[in-house]
Amino acid sequence: MLEALTRINQCIGVSVRRHDDGSRISALGLSRKGNQLDLLKRLKNATNLKGIGEEFEKGSYVALHVAGKGVVTKIIDKSGSQTGYDFSSLMPGADPADFYIQEYDAGPRRFVSMIRKSEADLFISSLTDQGFRVVILTLAAFPVAKISEQLNQYDSIIRFDGHEITRDEQGYWFDYKFKGDMSEGYPIKIGMETVDEQLVLPYAAAFQAILYGDIDPVETTHPVINEHMRNFISGAALKKKGIVLLGVFFLLLLVNTLCFLELNRSNSSLQDQLSRQSTQTADLNAIAEKTNAEEKLVSLMGYGKGQKKSIMVDQLAALMPQEIRLSRISINPPTVNHPGSVKGPSFQDLTILINGHCPSILPVNEWLARVRTLPWLKQAELKDYGLASSDKEGAFTITIHY
Repeated sequence: MLEALTRINQCIGVSVRRHDDGSRISALGLSRKGNQLDLLKRLKNATNLKGIGEEFEKGSYVALHVAGKGVVTKIIDKSGSQTGYDFSSLMPGADPADFYIQEYDAGPRRFVSMIRKSEADLFISSLTDQGFRVVILTLAAFPVAKISEQLNQYDSIIRFDGHEITRDEQGYWFDYKFKGDMSEGYPIKIGMETVDEQLVLPYAAAFQAILYGDIDPVETTHPVINEHMRNFISGAALKKKGIVLLGVFFLLLLVNTLCFLELNRSNSSLQDQLSRQSTQTADLNAIAEKTNAEEKLVSLMGYGKGQKKSIMVDQLAALMPQEIRLSRISINPPTVNHPGSVKGPSFQDLTILINGHCPSILPVNEWLARVRTLPWLKQAELKDYGLASSDKEGAFTITIHY
């Protein structure tokens, strides 16, 4: 996917075949989807480059090919230690600065093609003025070297549209000739698709542009066009890097979001658990406070301390003389508050208050002596004894602490 975003996926191959009385223009659109190449719109036998702007979408990439008049090709033997060549031996008296030069190495031979800059720049300017972006300039039939395996040409000689290529036994190009009326005479196929022979070179030129980074293209050394391609490649590399960084950023953002959601879920779970625990703690505290209040009330009332009150009362009654008549027994009786006191009600803890009547104080004292023998009793005392004017029996009050 990234490769599709960072390469030329659609290109127009434009071929200019020059002759004495003008030029013949051929063009073919080529697109790449994955590993598949599709041949698009085709143009044949146009007389000028203005037809390109009328037939094809402006702003597209163009691979320009020039052949015929004005294009010179020389063959150099690379045998021995010779690796370079002397331009003056190829074009005596000519200045190499006036030419765009293309080199194609074919085993032991090198094919050098050239065209005057003033002539090629006319074609480039015409396409540029129409809004096209020229990314390759290639000459003669040499772009075919990159698509020869796709052609249905199996002999040592390949002929099409005025071009004749001769190959040696190893498959290297041995000779090249151009003659306008040369033709193979039978349909040419690129892969499984039949194409007109004048569209072979437009296809080959566009093929080089689309697969520029995957093959070693045959092209001229044109500073502006080469710079366009370098800018595209560097821009594509930068775009690819940006897409990768953006993808990494969004991946990290996704991971961060997932972590945040997981932490938020865990936090919500902990908050729910804490809320339940807080509620339980509050309930326990409320129960504890209620229990403490009840315990204080029970403690205030004297319940739950010491022995059972009924047993103590039974033991006291068992020791009581017959002369004594009881009127009231109060266990933990309330404390009498003084007038104006702001205190709430209180009780005398661990206390039994006995009120009764007896005609004589002697039985009362005898009873006190008896109850003081009880093991649970701490103190017993007679608070008061007296005869009322209207009563023959004396009233008494005994306080017992246990």
